[in-house]
Amino acid sequence: MAQRRRFSAEYKREVVVMLNAPGVNVSQIAADMGIGTNVLGRWRRGSAGVPQQGRSRDEEVASCY
Repeated sequence: MAQRRRFSAEYKREVVVMLNAPGVNVSQIAADMGIGTNVLGRWRRGSAGVPQQGRSRDEEVASCY
């Protein structure tokens, strides 16, 4: 059974920055880095600790009232 790989938060942030570059193909970066596309998707959605743009859900709900 293969050992689970662990990545530092800094490494994840660097990869997410690469994903946010214009004209980038997620599949190609995943292949280049040896990481699954699903993993990169999770990192992009915020598990890497990279601040997301826009308002939080709580801010949007509060603005409705």
